[in-house]
Amino acid sequence: MSATLTLTALKDGRPPPFASYSDYSHLQDASSGQVLTSRSLMRETDSGTVTSIDSTSQTLIYQGSEGTSKPLDYDYIIISSGLRRPWPVVPRCKRFTSYLSDASAFTKKIVGTKKLGVVVVGGANRPGIKGAVGVEFAGKIRTHYPGTAVTLVHSRDQLLSNEPLPIEFKTRTLKLLQEQGIKVLLNHRADVEELPDGTSYVKLHDGNRLHTAMVIMATASSNPFSQFLPPSSIINGTINIDAHLRISSKDGPIPRMFAAGDVVNLPGVKLRGTAVVMESVAAADIYSSLVA
Repeated sequence: MSATLTLTALKDGRPPPFASYSDYSHLQDASSGQVLTSRSLMRETDSGTVTSIDSTSQTLIYQGSEGTSKPLDYDYIIISSGLRRPWPVVPRCKRFTSYLSDASAFTKKIVGTKKLGVVVVGGANRPGIKGAVGVEFAGKIRTHYPGTAVTLVHSRDQLLSNEPLPIEFKTRTLKLLQEQGIKVLLNHRADVEELPDGTSYVKLHDGNRLHTAMVIMATASSNPFSQFLPPSSIINGTINIDAHLRISSKDGPIPRMFAAGDVVNLPGVKLRGTAVVMESVAAADIYSSLVA
């Protein structure tokens, strides 16, 4: 959406919606021109999953919701397929109506927890699990459902233990959660035992256990969605890019291919704001190439 809004603004001679976050001065003298056409957009009912991309023929193959494969030609392409995590960290449904049903059932379960409350297990007890997801889940549940008791169980001695953040930030995060009324248990690893009545015991390694109506596991690692790209452009599952956000292989940048957001090989906390700005910059680079 960020890339689309940027391209549309530049096409109409307007400043990009995120102009204050980057330098777009090289586009000041660019004449406006028609960039987007109706045939370059797909209806939601025709959408699918990309299975492969051929950078030589500038064609991608995507599999529709009914399982049929279709080609789609492109002049430029921006890959922003992000990271994949299991439900409930991210939606698991591909259709809107199914998603609404899933989300509705999930929220009703939160509302129905009553006194037993919700336990979020957001530990970082193995490489690749950083714990930010658990912090966010606990905070959001307490914010939207203030009557629900929320406990966050974390396996390290501080929150956001593996995130590249200052100690002051991590300490402040703990204080804010506690001020919300969230019970935070640090240095605790947890095992979950589901009970016949639908509730659960969260067994802590010190021998104690928590009886809860709902457990949210926020410990699964994220997986970049990049398997449809050439292997030479992938580093540990993420996409290799240069300073201009162009996808690069061992032989150099791949023509007309850009990538942005969580799927790229950049360090740091994966946040939507960063992805939004990267998308805008990639779109501006494409527009600059078009008018050139």
